[in-house]
Amino acid sequence: MSVALAAMGSHALAETLSVNGQVETFGKAVDYAIHGAVALLAVVALTKLFSSKLVLIGGYVLAFGTLCFSGSLFLYTIAGLPVTFIT
Repeated sequence: MSVALAAMGSHALAETLSVNGQVETFGKAVDYAIHGAVALLAVVALTKLFSSKLVLIGGYVLAFGTLCFSGSLFLYTIAGLPVTFIT
């Protein structure tokens, strides 16, 4: 999903983001979404090794945090919504 958003940002939204000065912020949102996805893959691997509820809860917390943080940056850059209180 983050790769698709990166492609959309670099092609379809390039002019809009550059006019609004949001290219760097959008790039950070994509970077953090990709890092969150890789970390979630690590959590999935850990759940296969350890049958601990803490690992599963950590995965949910990580997914929620990534969604809130990157999502707020995406909403801020694409829709112009002032949701930077999350970031």
